[in-house]
This record gives sequence, structure tokens and C-alpha cells, in this order.
Amino acid sequence: MLDEVILLDAYFSMFGMRVRIALAEKGVQYEYREQNLLNKGQYLLDMNPIHKKIPVLIHNGKPICESLIIVEYIDEVWKNNPLLPSDPYQRAQARFWADFIDKKVNDAGKRIWYMKGEQQQAAKEEFIEALQLLETELGDKPYFGGDKFGFVDLALIPFYCWFHAYETFGNFSTEEHCPKLIEWAERCEKIESVSKSLACPIKVYEFVLILKKKYGVKVLKCAGVAQAHEGVRRVVVVEAGSKHVEGIISLNDAFRFSWLVVLILVHRPLDVVMLFGKLY
Repeated sequence: MLDEVILLDAYFSMFGMRVRIALAEKGVQYEYREQNLLNKGQYLLDMNPIHKKIPVLIHNGKPICESLIIVEYIDEVWKNNPLLPSDPYQRAQARFWADFIDKKVNDAGKRIWYMKGEQQQAAKEEFIEALQLLETELGDKPYFGGDKFGFVDLALIPFYCWFHAYETFGNFSTEEHCPKLIEWAERCEKIESVSKSLACPIKVYEFVLILKKKYGVKVLKCAGVAQAHEGVRRVVVVEAGSKHVEGIISLNDAFRFSWLVVLILVHRPLDVVMLFGKLY
């Protein structure tokens, strides 16, 4: 009898990406069911009645929840291409750093886009410090476990496609602080199981804008283009319908979509600036 494997997931979820990568690494065929996180369906609630979150792996009718637990389950059920080290101490260390990622990187990253002012600055510092510790742990190895992509790499790499959103809202560069970690991420992206599982950074950014609205974070709307010339566009934005500020964005940093969402860097931090329309 063939295994029936269903994954309840959401495209933008870094936790779901972990499971997608693990399944791809093992060559497991599965049915993917995208979930609306803003309007959760009854099936998801039935399969994860405790936390009511994705991802949920349903194997032969039995649900498994929480991404790292799911990944370990996958590693135990499908023995080929192991993700966790065989040595007990190394396995414990891998679990430690994966837990560190969930407690430090995830928490600080969320506060970068959710908070502002001093709280956002504190989150940025914590985020960078956590990544620097991970960079130290990586050292000169190609991957965290050595020469082979493994459990800690899988736990961290999905956050890489969220870096654009973190950096844009927080006005900082991860590469400036953690160049070796970015090299590691680019190396991971060349692995097929990773490249096919990660979300587009721009789509992640657009999703975060939706989250900011949902959680009541102020959104600033574009009032119009005041001046433009080759390579630079000057944008005037209006805050709360009254006070005007200006910012400049290089078109080299813009992405040519039918509509564009950009953060305008000004003398003081803004929450979000939304520019609708086409590039001219």
C-alpha cells in the first residue's frame, strides 16, 4: 500500500518551507493543500485543533504538527538521505541550533516588521546578533553539519526569503553584518530541493504588508510622483492624510511588477509606503 501524504501549508510560511524541503530531499510524493491563514478552513482546524496553525503533515490519515517535529518525523519514516546526524551529540547540537532559530531569529524578525521606533531597533539588534552567532557556528564549513546540507540548514534557510522584508522595514543590510551567512544562503539556494521550496522574497514582502494591515500597523499611501529622472524617482507620500514627507528610491532597487510596493527611506522611519501603478 502506498503512503498517503498530505501537506497543509501556506506559500509564505518559513515553517512550511522546511517541510517542503524535507519532503523534496527524501523524494516523497505528496498532495499540497494551500491554506488561507486569514480565513482558516475547518479541515486545518480539525487536523491541528491545539495550535490551529500550519504546517500539518497528514501521513496515512494521521496528522503531525509543528515544523521541526514534522521534519524529524520525515527523517525517521523515510530513511534515505538523512537530515539529522547519526552521532547522538551532533544530533543534540543540531536540535539546539534549530530551536535557537525558532526562539531568536523568528521572534526578532517578526518584531522588525511589526514594531517601530526603539522596539524595532532592539529587534534589529537581536536579529543581527542571532545571525552572527549562527555565522560563528557555521564557521568555514559549507553547511552547518559539515559538507552536506542538513537539519540546521533546513531550519534556517526559509528565513532567507524573508530577509528582504526584514531589511526593508528595518532599513539595514544583513550582508553587511553577516557576509558569510549570505554566502551560505546562496550556496543553499543552488540545491534543487531548496530553490523549488522557497517563496519569492517580493511576494513575501507583499504578504507582510497584508499582515501589517491585519494587525493594525499604520499604512502610508502614496500621494503621487513629484519628480523623476533616470535612475531615481522622487516620491511624495502623505501620512494620516495630512503631513507630507519625501523620499528617494533608486529604480535599480525596484522590481518591475504591474504594481510596486516600496519602502521609502526618509530622515525618520516609516511603517509602510505603498505605491500603486506602473513604472514610467
